[in-house]
Amino acid sequence: MEAILAIVITAILFCFFIRKGKNEISEQTTEDVINSAYAEAYKLVIKQKKDINEVDHILESKGLDESQRNSIMVSLLQIRSNMKNQKEQRIANASSDILYGGIWCICGIVLTCLSLLLSDSIGIGFLFWGAIIYGIQRFVRGLFYKFIRMS
Repeated sequence: MEAILAIVITAILFCFFIRKGKNEISEQTTEDVINSAYAEAYKLVIKQKKDINEVDHILESKGLDESQRNSIMVSLLQIRSNMKNQKEQRIANASSDILYGGIWCICGIVLTCLSLLLSDSIGIGFLFWGAIIYGIQRFVRGLFYKFIRMS
């Protein structure tokens, strides 16, 4: 009698865990479909600058419902808007980047020259390479965004 009860309990638990495993697999598949659809939509909207309606139609053909598509599209539109705002901000700051980049670079070079001139009496010299590199980087970034605005 105990053996039959053990077999029945084992069979019930086996069926329960098989069913639970199938549900988890189907949930993972749905999540994977949404993730792959998001990745494809990101590539189309952000990288290739495709039309929103066209991308929405592609997502619909993949079997996503309206709420999933809307969630993806709102997220991508926010990313696109943030990227546009950042670019506009960098273009607006181009002149100050050129000015301050030049100041940093020149100050780094001047301090390095003074340090090397005084190194004979002090016995040690300093190379202000951080200021020089930072100044060059900021100056070049400013020039880059200044020319973007012009073209």
